[in-house]
Amino acid sequence: MSAVAAKPRVEQAHQAPAPRARELADVRADLAEVSNLLATAYIAVPKGDSLDELLHHIAYDILPPAVAPLSVAQPSQADAKAAYDALFTPLACLNAATTLAASTPLHGTLAQAFVLLDNAHTELDDAGPIARALPAAALLAKHDMPAELARGQFDIWRGCFSGAAASLQMLIHLYNHAVSHELRDEVGKDVIMGVLQHAIHLLGQVSTQVREVEGLLPDDLRWRTYASHSMLVLAETIGFNEGFSLDFFADSYLVVYFTAALDAVNLANAGLSSHWEAQHA
Repeated sequence: MSAVAAKPRVEQAHQAPAPRARELADVRADLAEVSNLLATAYIAVPKGDSLDELLHHIAYDILPPAVAPLSVAQPSQADAKAAYDALFTPLACLNAATTLAASTPLHGTLAQAFVLLDNAHTELDDAGPIARALPAAALLAKHDMPAELARGQFDIWRGCFSGAAASLQMLIHLYNHAVSHELRDEVGKDVIMGVLQHAIHLLGQVSTQVREVEGLLPDDLRWRTYASHSMLVLAETIGFNEGFSLDFFADSYLVVYFTAALDAVNLANAGLSSHWEAQHA
C-alpha cells in the first residue's frame, strides 16, 4: 500500500494592514495642535521680542478666521476651498516666524507647527481625496443659516462672559504695579488661582456649547471664546506645574496676558450681542 506524502505546510507571510486613509477629522486635529503649539510659543517668547507681535498675530488674528470654514458640523467642498485659500497667509507668516526663531529654543515648536499646518493645507486642496469626499454643498441648509438662540441660552452666555471679564479685571488689578506683593501674599496664591479657574470654567462652558450650535454664529463669538479659554487654560497649566503659582511670570507680562484674554472675552460678548440683535431685528 502506497503512502501519500503530506504537503509541507506553507506559512503565509503576515501582511501589515494598510494604513488608514486620512480624513477631515485628522486635518481638524492637526489644526488644533497647530493652535496649541502657537499658544505655547507665544507664552514662551520674551515680551518685546521681534517674534512677540508676530506670533500673537498668527495665533489669534489670522489663523482662527482662516480655519473657521471647517468649524461647521459638515463642511462642504466650498468650505474646504475657503480654508485652503485663507491658509496661505498664516503659512507665510509662520514660515517667517520659524526663520526668525532659528537660533532660539522656540524653533523646534514653530517648525513642528509649520509642518502640521503645511500638511493640512495640502490636504485641503480641492484635487485631494479629503476635499473631494466632502459634499459639493452643505448637506443641511440650517448650517448656512444664522443660528437661532433661545433667550435662556443668550442670558447664560452673557452671564458667563460678564463673570469671566470680572475675574480677569480682578487679576489685572492684582498684578498691576499699584498693588504690592505683600497684598497679593495676603490674598494667597490659592485664592488667585481660584479666580483664574473660575474664569476658565465660565469660558469653557460657553466654548463647549458654542461648538455644539448648528448654524452660523459670529466668528468673534466662536473663536474669541475659544482663544480666551485656551489662553487661560495654558496659564493655569503652567501655574500648576510651578507649584500652583503665577509668580514665575513677570507682573507686567501677566497684566498684558490677562488684558489680551479680557479683550478676547469682550469681543466674544460683543459678537453675542450683535447676533442677538440681528436675530430680533
